[in-house]
Amino acid sequence: MAKFKMVNTGFWRDPVVQEMAWEEKYFYLYLLTNPHATTDGSYQVSIEQISQKTRLSIEEVQALISRFSEHYQLISYNYETCEINVKKQGAYLQD
Repeated sequence: MAKFKMVNTGFWRDPVVQEMAWEEKYFYLYLLTNPHATTDGSYQVSIEQISQKTRLSIEEVQALISRFSEHYQLISYNYETCEINVKKQGAYLQD
């Protein structure tokens, strides 16, 4: 059975999202909608998996994780356990 998530169009009006480069928007949409994503925003996904699915290099993914953790403060990522916590996802998604 297919799993669907709808992204609220308000995503595109969010001031933080509006300041993002296209790669950042793409990365953020992936974090919100990928097959590993859960309703609470906490799930396991490796940098390699993100790289493979988005076709961003491992270095690009690492840089984006850093930027989203430090600059935007929208995620936290544990490199040892490959656990990610995507904050604010409830504002953008409907199951």
